[in-house]
Amino acid sequence: MSLQANHAVSAMSHAADRVVSSPLRTYRLAPVILAVCVLLALPACKHKESQPSNENSASVPATPPAPANNPAPPTDNTAAQPPQPAPAQPEPPAPPQPIIVAAGTPLTIRITEDLGSKASQTGQTFAATLDKDVIVDGQTAIPSGANIVGTVVSAKPFGHFAGEASLVLRLTSVNINNTDQAIATAARSFGPKIKAKGAVKKFFGGLAKRAEGDEREVVLAAQSAYTFTLKQPLQIQ
Repeated sequence: MSLQANHAVSAMSHAADRVVSSPLRTYRLAPVILAVCVLLALPACKHKESQPSNENSASVPATPPAPANNPAPPTDNTAAQPPQPAPAQPEPPAPPQPIIVAAGTPLTIRITEDLGSKASQTGQTFAATLDKDVIVDGQTAIPSGANIVGTVVSAKPFGHFAGEASLVLRLTSVNINNTDQAIATAARSFGPKIKAKGAVKKFFGGLAKRAEGDEREVVLAAQSAYTFTLKQPLQIQ
């Protein structure tokens, strides 16, 4: 029992004593005494009702705190880092300087087919290969074996009135590094010339040579070598 309830009981006992001694006064004070007892008993009842709720709340386990040793999620450091600059590209090497084959340079070739004043036609092309390296400043500008193309400038067989047979050739291109490059060479004539001047003298000179048995066609056999001269400079990349 609480302290307030003890006081209420004590007050009630004193009031009972007074009732015995004075019935009339007790009758008048009875309502007051009853109200005082009710007011004193109310806090004790409220205190008892509040205790079960405290006990129930105490019986409910509290949510355990999160363990302190849980590791934090890893952070993405790459997102915070600034982008790295791209490495500098090396400068491309300077293009090689072109090689110039000067005019007047000899080109020795070896033809790959038979040519002749009677067998060949004016304007036809012929094939050949370079027989010797062309050297410029200690470097091989055109290697031997390079493919060469030429043109028959003139093919004149033996004639009854023109005299000697003749054949004129010129080189027109050379293949360097799998690329055909145009070249210009001086034309080269094959076949002896009649030294007599004038058409009449050439005619009688031809008759004399025929009488001597010296007339013949010009024939250049395959794989025979001949030298031509560059008429214009040749630039090789």
